Amino acid sequence: MEWTQFGPPYHVDDQKLAEVTHRIHVCLSNTPGCIYKIDGHHFSMSPGGVYDFNNKVKHGVENRDHAPRLNLMLEVLPNAKRVSEPEILRERYATRA
Repeated sequence: MEWTQFGPPYHVDDQKLAEVTHRIHVCLSNTPGCIYKIDGHHFSMSPGGVYDFNNKVKHGVENRDHAPRLNLMLEVLPNAKRVSEPEILRERYATRA
């Protein structure tokens, strides 16, 4: 979990992880003075909302309130193999002859 009060106000995600994943934001808490900016568009996130946007374009957030905002950011591997739970359990508990 990343706890930052101040970050780059308007940026493009260019870290190594951003090259291979897709980031989903889940808003856990927000304040009225917290404005998100994405490629020239402005909006507010609602607690409990799930947001998907292109983090390869300029984006940022400005929080003018004293209360912090809290987002859960999920890094999704778009080409990851999906494995069902029974398949995982079979592999984990299989007995070998």
